[in-house]
Amino acid sequence: MVCDHALNKSRLCLEQDGVPSAAARNIVEHRGTRRLAAAAARSRTDVAGVIKGRQETYDSTELCPDCGSIKKRLSACPRCEGSGHVPSEALPDTLRSKVGTDRVTADDLARMVSRGDGALNVVRAFPGVVSRLDDEGRRQLIEAAHRRPMMAMLGRTPDALVEVGGKDVLKEIARKKPRLARRSLRTSAILELE
Repeated sequence: MVCDHALNKSRLCLEQDGVPSAAARNIVEHRGTRRLAAAAARSRTDVAGVIKGRQETYDSTELCPDCGSIKKRLSACPRCEGSGHVPSEALPDTLRSKVGTDRVTADDLARMVSRGDGALNVVRAFPGVVSRLDDEGRRQLIEAAHRRPMMAMLGRTPDALVEVGGKDVLKEIARKKPRLARRSLRTSAILELE
């Protein structure tokens, strides 16, 4: 009977109602444990939903052959509109200041990576640029992944790393940051993580 009435009472209220201190403490702790278990179950469901949403987004997009950005399948590229020239306003904020012109091409972006100007930012926004990188650009991208492992696991960047020969780097990052690697959709797929 005490338990039925104790569902929403604090420990102090229970004790004032005559429940012994130890029993009141156990009731409140048990209630807290149930709340934590329920929150953990919701969290697992939320994570599964997020991962499913990411997979659907990945499956419904492709790389623009002209500028290298991500676009919806069978749609025109919103960044270059098929011209291969991306207006500087469409670039991520961190890249705008490094571009001296109003429009850039995928080759211009590849040269930025080779110079070391925001390699991960460029590849994250324009993963198709990787096919245009020279040896220096590939080296810069792999070094940037070592410096910023979290950025290296965002979006299609893991695919880009594998394309430039950085699968070992991805494995190393996953070994050092296993939780982060499991949460990265592409990293977990590439390395076949659980």
